[in-house]
Amino acid sequence: MKKHLLLYLSCLALTATHSFAQTPDNPLFRNIPPDATTVYQINLPVITTQISWQELMETMPPSNLVSGDPSAATLLRDPALAGIDIGKDIFIAVKNPGFDSAGYTTVIVHLLDSAKFRAALRKEEAGLRVYSIPNKNKIRLAGKGKLGAAWSKGLAVLVLVKAPLKEGRESKTTPPDYASGAAKRGLAAIQGFDGSFYTTDPVFQAGFSDGAAVNIWAEQGQAFSMLGKNPLMAKSPIARYFQTGAKILKSNTLTAIRLEPGRITMSSNTVATPVLKALYAKLNSRPLNMDLQSRIPPGNLLALINLRFDPLMFKDILPQGGGLHHKIDSFMTAKGLPLDTLLHAFSGDFQVVCMEPHLSAENGKPKFPLYFVTTIGDPAAFYKLATTVKAISDSAGTDSATGKRRSPLANLKSSSTLQDNILVISGSKEQSNGWFSNTEKRNTDFLTDRMKDNPFSILIDFKTLTHFVESMSKGKEPAGKDKKILSILHGIDQLEITGGAMRNDKVESFFELKLTDSSPNSIRNFIKGLR
Repeated sequence: MKKHLLLYLSCLALTATHSFAQTPDNPLFRNIPPDATTVYQINLPVITTQISWQELMETMPPSNLVSGDPSAATLLRDPALAGIDIGKDIFIAVKNPGFDSAGYTTVIVHLLDSAKFRAALRKEEAGLRVYSIPNKNKIRLAGKGKLGAAWSKGLAVLVLVKAPLKEGRESKTTPPDYASGAAKRGLAAIQGFDGSFYTTDPVFQAGFSDGAAVNIWAEQGQAFSMLGKNPLMAKSPIARYFQTGAKILKSNTLTAIRLEPGRITMSSNTVATPVLKALYAKLNSRPLNMDLQSRIPPGNLLALINLRFDPLMFKDILPQGGGLHHKIDSFMTAKGLPLDTLLHAFSGDFQVVCMEPHLSAENGKPKFPLYFVTTIGDPAAFYKLATTVKAISDSAGTDSATGKRRSPLANLKSSSTLQDNILVISGSKEQSNGWFSNTEKRNTDFLTDRMKDNPFSILIDFKTLTHFVESMSKGKEPAGKDKKILSILHGIDQLEITGGAMRNDKVESFFELKLTDSSPNSIRNFIKGLR
């Protein structure tokens, strides 16, 4: 049952957005457990304005999602059979498990028919105990194993328990029954939490009321915090690094997924802590090197990755680990390459370029013209780096069994060219030299404002990929899976991912999948095309 429910909700989350106004005082805000560290809101009314539930289920057959379970497949095909109201939003609140404490996933849904919901629970979970408690709202409780549930006339709460991390390390013949605690958490959630963070924080409430199809609120630094508190690592020196990292990263991120005519977007904003604010200010201190962009060789560009930052900012990051900078510097100095030399070798521009592939004349396999490009800061420091790396590679020797050099770098089939303080590494000397022989500069209009403003960006042109796939067919009509893949590719224009820019003390990231169809029905047509 738990697996089916999670698959059902994941299925809902795959579709997302159109404008749908909600008031900031969403009644479900008060049902979110205050200890939740991640909260998801799935706006079903938004989803169903884009594509009907029946069409969505035809795209993702329930039988495939639930491994052929007929009852669960029926439930997915028509949630009304379980009394769930798909005309209203759903909330999912997550509290991750600790080393010795359980984690909880709380699912909050609106009900049209509580009797149908109860019947569906009993049908899906054999042996589920259902009982009532004296209360004027006629709240019912149920539980078994790691599942708990509470529901009233118009609302239902499901609680799925994840065992403490230590439980996976210990051998137990009989796992504990979490049903009672899960049912109690469900009861508390359905009764509501007045005055909690989620009912009073204006940023959270505004973010979850802006009409996105899927909203996500998450605390950052959780993983570092858990590792720092793990009893197994408490005595380890590295534990303090995790604890420090948790303090630096402790912040909140608000993410919104939207569907708009011709595009699917996901935007995130993370509140920057004072330490992060200073680091991101340095990360954004170096502008995008437009000269590198204009030097991209002629032809159709398939993919582009840009990363720009001041390498010296690592001096500000490493000391936060309590001596980590000194340890790394000592280790590298022993190898003949002080950390300071490495940080001065590069000026901070890094670029990966992939042009449209072509079929090799030798073996008929696709060849991808790939370039790694970076700018040199201090030529003397770079020369020291290059000679040290070569010496380490040469000292690795040769494997007598394979005849290959033991150093991975020695076996790379690549060539490099250094000119004008620009280093280009590619698959052949002809390609790396060719980078500099391009006298006609490329028009940089393909760069969006976000790509120029953010220190990190990725661009993939699906039109170029589609053109190559079509050329591989050599005029023949594709069939089967090839035809399906080509059909999907025809529906996508390009993918853009950016991140790292800071505005109003918030760090931004952005994802956009642009479709070739820009009509109001583009999302619906694209999803139907996935069948």
